Amino acid sequence: MTLAPLSKAEVAEYLEAESPGRSLPEGFAELIHRRSEGNPLLMVATLEHMTEHGLISRETGKWHVSVPIEEMDIEVPETLREMIESQIEHLTSEQQRTLEVASVNGVLFSSSVNAIPASLDEERFEDLCDELARRKHMVRWAGSREFPDGTVSVRYEFTHALYREVFYHRQTPGRRAKLHQRIEERLEQLFSKHESEVVPELADHFEQGGDWRRAVQYLRLAADTAGRRSEPWQATAILEHALELVEKLPDRERGVSETGILERLAAIYAASADMRVYETYAVLNERASHYGLIDVEARALVERAFLESVNSSERGLELLEQALHVVLIR
Repeated sequence: MTLAPLSKAEVAEYLEAESPGRSLPEGFAELIHRRSEGNPLLMVATLEHMTEHGLISRETGKWHVSVPIEEMDIEVPETLREMIESQIEHLTSEQQRTLEVASVNGVLFSSSVNAIPASLDEERFEDLCDELARRKHMVRWAGSREFPDGTVSVRYEFTHALYREVFYHRQTPGRRAKLHQRIEERLEQLFSKHESEVVPELADHFEQGGDWRRAVQYLRLAADTAGRRSEPWQATAILEHALELVEKLPDRERGVSETGILERLAAIYAASADMRVYETYAVLNERASHYGLIDVEARALVERAFLESVNSSERGLELLEQALHVVLIR
């Protein structure tokens, strides 16, 4: 039987019925609803899974949370994974391959992006998804997507994120990386000269595909977009992630990217009066010196001098002298 999904309020009502007269932990009902998407079977299985793994408990008729809600990382319950795997086994090999590729794209996917990575033409890809959608089996229609050249493609989505998760993780890491690469290449083709429209998608696929250089490149573009939208905190988070990925680059490619990200971070911190600006400029000085980037090192010293001079003119002059030394001596 296919049951209608429960609303957030109905999930809360169910949990309260299991704990009569007791208030629920803050954010608990929202977490269960988000994880199960209101599916009654998944809700019960999720609660059983969390209980078995010690994440929650019910003592003296009251729900207790053992781990902060925001830190909970809930895997697919094993019973549900087995049930979904059993359903997958009833699909044809072509249907399985189609949905495996779709899972690499995400919960939401389109025929124009995913057909080629699945080694299918778009018409066949849509036929396969349409058949599954008509049976209300794993995927459903989700409107359309228009590309820069005017092409309109049908979109689909997994009926539940757990389906996408199982399809994604049943593939080997190597196969997933290759599919991410093929999808990123397809996106670049479809959005040629309009890459700014899909920067987050491209950055994620390049990262998952192990192309660290291109991932960093698109993350920096995403940070620039966030900056133009006056979203400095989002830009900061993106750049900090890009800085983590820079560590994966070969030494010969790392210098310009690393110092460029540090310069951008320092500028954001300075504009928002964030005290991390001092530490960031100090790190930038050290890294620029390490890579022999004299112009970057000198700029960082000058910027530090202006910042430090607010509290100590002597310290500001000292940094300016260091900048002059870097330019003249080196």
